[in-house]
Amino acid sequence: MKKIINNAAGKDLSPGYVPVTHYMLWEGDKIVGWFRLRHYLSSQLASGAGHVGYSIREGFRGRGLAASGLGLLIREARKIIPEAELYLRALRENSPSVKVMLKNGGYIHHEDELYYYVRIPLN
Repeated sequence: MKKIINNAAGKDLSPGYVPVTHYMLWEGDKIVGWFRLRHYLSSQLASGAGHVGYSIREGFRGRGLAASGLGLLIREARKIIPEAELYLRALRENSPSVKVMLKNGGYIHHEDELYYYVRIPLN
């Protein structure tokens, strides 16, 4: 936990890493999702993974939790991210994740053989 807190504050970062804040999505007393928000983009992140990573636990998928969790994360991103758009990517084969991003105002910026690269305006 100390490493997570320090990373959010920009402390003890590995070379090439940027500050990242972790958010948990709860249902009752269970963590059902984990969302990561990178505070800004390095050149590697801008052409790759982007600002956001997330996962919903098996057994809780298909219930709209990723969409609602990403919506909450976007609200936080507006307070933190200096860029005008939130950068995300999803494997082309992960159509549920792409749908989550599009449902939250995203659009497919570009694609390659493995990924869709999605942008969500923050204004």
